[in-house]
Amino acid sequence: MAKIGRNLPRKVPFKITTLTTPLTYTRLLTVLINTPFTIKFLKKILLGGESGSGKTRTYLDLINHLLFLGHNNNINLERIRGGIKLIHSLTHASTPINNYSTRCVFKTDIKYGTTGKVSGAVFNAYQLEKWRVSSVEIFQGNYHFLYYVYDGLRENKKLDQYHLNPDRQYRYLQVDTLSNTNSPKFNVNQNLTKLKKLLKIFEDLDLGYDEMDTIFSIVAAILVTGEVRFQETETRGAVVENVDAIEKIGQLLKIDPRKFEWALTNCCFVGRGTADAVRKRSTVDEARDARDVFANNLYARLVDYLVGLVNSKLSAGVTIFGEKYSVQIIYYFGFECIRTNHLAQHFVNCFNEQLQYHYLQRLFSWEYLDTKEKELEYQPLGYYDNKKTLDQLLGKPEGLFCVIDDASKTGRDAKYITDCLQDNAKEFITVVGTSDFSVSHYTGKVTYYAAEMPDKNRDFLPPEVTETLRLSDNPTVKMLFTNKLDKTGNLKLVFDDDETSNRRYKFQSDKATTYQYSQIRRMQTCIQTFKALSLEILKELSIGSGFGGTHFVRCIRTNLTNEPQNFDYQLVKQQVRALAVTETTKARQWGYSHRIPFQEFLRRYQFLAFDFNEAVDVNKENCRLLLVRLKMEGWGIGKSKVIRDASEEIVKRQSNLRRFFDQYLVAKRITVTEKSEYQEERRMTEEEAAAIIQKAYREFTIRKSYPDFAKDYKILDEETCNFIRDYAKKWRRSSLFHVLVFYWAFYFQEMYNFSQQVHLYNIGVFYNLQQNGTQVPLESIDSKAQVANWLETQNSHYEKYRSSWTKYPSTILQGCATCLPIRSTTSINKCAYVDFVSSRTSIEKEEM
Repeated sequence: MAKIGRNLPRKVPFKITTLTTPLTYTRLLTVLINTPFTIKFLKKILLGGESGSGKTRTYLDLINHLLFLGHNNNINLERIRGGIKLIHSLTHASTPINNYSTRCVFKTDIKYGTTGKVSGAVFNAYQLEKWRVSSVEIFQGNYHFLYYVYDGLRENKKLDQYHLNPDRQYRYLQVDTLSNTNSPKFNVNQNLTKLKKLLKIFEDLDLGYDEMDTIFSIVAAILVTGEVRFQETETRGAVVENVDAIEKIGQLLKIDPRKFEWALTNCCFVGRGTADAVRKRSTVDEARDARDVFANNLYARLVDYLVGLVNSKLSAGVTIFGEKYSVQIIYYFGFECIRTNHLAQHFVNCFNEQLQYHYLQRLFSWEYLDTKEKELEYQPLGYYDNKKTLDQLLGKPEGLFCVIDDASKTGRDAKYITDCLQDNAKEFITVVGTSDFSVSHYTGKVTYYAAEMPDKNRDFLPPEVTETLRLSDNPTVKMLFTNKLDKTGNLKLVFDDDETSNRRYKFQSDKATTYQYSQIRRMQTCIQTFKALSLEILKELSIGSGFGGTHFVRCIRTNLTNEPQNFDYQLVKQQVRALAVTETTKARQWGYSHRIPFQEFLRRYQFLAFDFNEAVDVNKENCRLLLVRLKMEGWGIGKSKVIRDASEEIVKRQSNLRRFFDQYLVAKRITVTEKSEYQEERRMTEEEAAAIIQKAYREFTIRKSYPDFAKDYKILDEETCNFIRDYAKKWRRSSLFHVLVFYWAFYFQEMYNFSQQVHLYNIGVFYNLQQNGTQVPLESIDSKAQVANWLETQNSHYEKYRSSWTKYPSTILQGCATCLPIRSTTSINKCAYVDFVSSRTSIEKEEM
């Protein structure tokens, strides 16, 4: 568990400490979080461990601390926390091991601006275990969001509006009346509380009534879909037994119920060698599979839609403040082994197997190669390498995943899988029954049930069902089955940024793009999307080494009962061995734990051994000289990095020097003037000292005579001061700004009035010139006139009336129109200048 800053001393408000938690490598996490912006690279934190080991709790504490470090008053950080809670309710479900188990790969990308403050967040939910929606295993639970919505609708008496029954006995809800646990599957009161919080989150995300109604309608349609039953007929194949359920689905999703019923019980395909479509009636088993696959994909599309909606609502801050820094947190479903393990558990454990292999390669193999390249001594360590297990699982063409994929594409059953495994004997995969096989993972041997793997991997949704949903009158439902899918199987969404538009999203164009797949053509199997996701995650984790690379956090489960004060020594020992924690500790103890590039090393520590203004070249010799001057031991110089086995000594020297500089700067602030004033105060006269004593005595007597008055003006408590401090800071920051704004507005208004007056006077002059239409004879024109004579005349007029400019500025503007080279006597008499002369003479007479 991470203890977040506000309860710590004020001297260290941005430190993270650790308490008793299932978190190991807390020192690594502490160093990462306390200096998130030291290096300008993307940081990644990977949370791994078994199911129920505390990854979600650690993730939430980590998010709270990251938001605390980059607190931004201009960003509503509660929207980020609310988006996380919403996505957790959509992707968490109850299992026999954990009531709040994460059933996807959840990636969070916290964005920071140039100032180090949070600007937004981006969420992604990959490889959702969608088979859980239609699962009927009684010891499993469905996704929590389904229980929250159903119990909330029943509490608010809106079940009739969404065509639901009040008995809570729906096939997909998997409710067992004999069981009683604290999971959302049975705790109705807790579900109502959670739904109220979700509704508040919807309100914070500015979701309207129509969008919320669509979400509740989709959830209700999923529950009603599980109640659709089929029966076999001799001539028509499978037919729907309860047509009223189809009618309810049609009303909820706003589709044609007849077309939907036909799409579930019929299928069209194009035969080889012909262009004509052939209609095939579905059997009861095929119709049930189509029903379950439809419910699974409908919920998966709903999750993709809500995750994309949350990202679009949080994108405004990133647009305004930028995304110069970024911290990614990835956590995923933990390794698990339950009573009956299906394809979902196989995916979960294989994904953990791949990330464990990446961890071993990065920590041991890559480190060995890096040290060998730099010609440094390194003592190799022994560790369990699971590469052979992954080769037998993912290898081509005889790997287990390839065999399951071939069985799905060719319509084979589980016997084909077990026969292929027996024909190709494998060291880590063995057949243990007619439809069971076991895999030796890095944590132990797990047995899987292969009977349903080909059908679940096929994940075939008839194109007729997709086409029916594309004709829906609800634009959201239509979009869920119209947009394309990416290579990981997630829905591609393009939301509209115009908040005033009634349509909040846009449909994608039909133009083919890279790594995008149609929902009715080039359909992918679940294994294909799983491989694509694994490859994408491993690519992201492999970028960068040392600084800016991946930081692993290993979570340990302390017991199997989820109770406090119950430490299972053998369980913890088994996890520590499986996660290679002991080998990691030895590698850090014997090897070189710090690898700093030359440029970064000199940027950090050059002032410890060089002058402040000295230009230091980035090379191996200067790095060596710095370490020699500091008399450091246990270091090595590679081709491009300084390698050390420990750095506490150099950090201690750096901190001591910084403390000296801080003391020097504080002492420098005491100027000569302040020192002289302080000395003058020390040499005060007796009269000045007596005046100070009298002032203090009078103040004391006044306060003593008014005790009630003094109580009213006591010092404010800390809570009140904290409440007032933010407003005081805002007023102090904005006061000068407001003065400048008012100053600018005043002069802007003056300029506007002046421009209006000039415009009006120009109109008057133009009107007078138009009235001056008298023809001038040619004899009246002086062809020998000189410009100089004309200017002298104008200058005399100007000197005569210059003293009137300040007193009569508007009249002078009108008089300036005489500065036109017109020699007509009639025009001059009619000019506004003459009017000004007469008006000026009359004004002078009145003043006299």
